Order: sequence, then C-alpha cells, then structure tokens
Amino acid sequence: MGFGSLMRDTINVYDLDGNLVAEKEKASVQQGKKIITFRATYPVQIGFIVERIIPNGLVEQYKVIEPNYCQGLTAIAPHYQMDVVNVNAVPDPRTTSTVNTISVSGNGRVYQNSTDNSVNTINYTTNDYRQVLNQIKSDLRDLNLDETDLHLSNSVLNKIEAEVESGNPSKSRVSTFIELLPAGVTVLESVTKLIEMCSP
Repeated sequence: MGFGSLMRDTINVYDLDGNLVAEKEKASVQQGKKIITFRATYPVQIGFIVERIIPNGLVEQYKVIEPNYCQGLTAIAPHYQMDVVNVNAVPDPRTTSTVNTISVSGNGRVYQNSTDNSVNTINYTTNDYRQVLNQIKSDLRDLNLDETDLHLSNSVLNKIEAEVESGNPSKSRVSTFIELLPAGVTVLESVTKLIEMCSP
C-alpha cells in the first residue's frame, strides 16, 4: 500500500491573511489533532488555517500549531505532519472582553479641554514573562482540565516559553499562540495579564 493511498482527506490551506496557499490537496486528518499531507510543495506556518472538506458537504477548520515539515524518505516525498487544533475550540478574540480597573494615586491629575500627546510604552523583561507563565502553569493545576485541553495548553505554553527565551519575543507570535489556548484557560487572570503584556 503506497503512501498516497493513506491520504483519504482533501484539504485547502490558507495563510495568515486568508489567501489560498494550496487547494484540494491530499491529506490524512487524524483525530482532529494532526494533519499529514501527501506533499510539501507549498509553505505552511504557525497560525495558517487548514480546511477539510468532508463527504457530507461540511467543512472543518483547523489552525496550525506547528507545521512539522518532514524531508521524506526514498519512497515518501517531503510532506508535513502538522499539529493542529479545531478552530471551534479556539475562542474568537472579537467575542471576548476585558475589564480594566485603573487605580490612580493621590498625585493623579486630569486636564480638561487639553490634548494629551503622550505615549505610554511599557517594556516587559524576560523575567516578567517568566513570572506570568509560571503563574499560568500554577493556575492550570486548579482547573481540572481534561487530558486533551491540558496537553494543548502545555504545548502552547511551551511554544510561548521558547519565544520568550529567544531574547526578543514577538508580541504578535505570542498573541497567536494565546489564541490557541482552550476557552476555559483564556479566562484565567494570569492569561489576561499575558494578553495585556502583548498588546501594542
């Protein structure tokens, strides 16, 4: 049995801007967590969307957590073994809200009928990120998540840690990883703090 005969699914791949990267590609979607492609002649990056067209006409959508490009062997061409998550398990940031409480000291001033041209910039250190990530890990233990959500959460946190330890973490990449966390995890106060740290 050839490698191609195992590819019983059909997928479309879209980039971060929603542009079609690959159409009607042969693939194998495995339990909604991994997608193995027949070939790798197109780019795949973290955050790309993969659509699976199933025989009943419905379309499933998955977000790529890790592309996992494989060089292939003599009988098997280069391909991807993507780690993915069903987008229905990812909270839509447009439907979530954050309540910010601002405390002002006795020296706070309010200038009426004036223009404020100041820019507030906060630069977080690697240690700041580490503290928040450690708090998230601690909070996860109290959530009693099922095994799938716990594995996904830990996988995402490991990727965020790797980004932080690079010495120059990209806020946009960290934000993309946060969007992959299960809905029950994103409500944690520690996760909300991490979201604030990644805000422009």
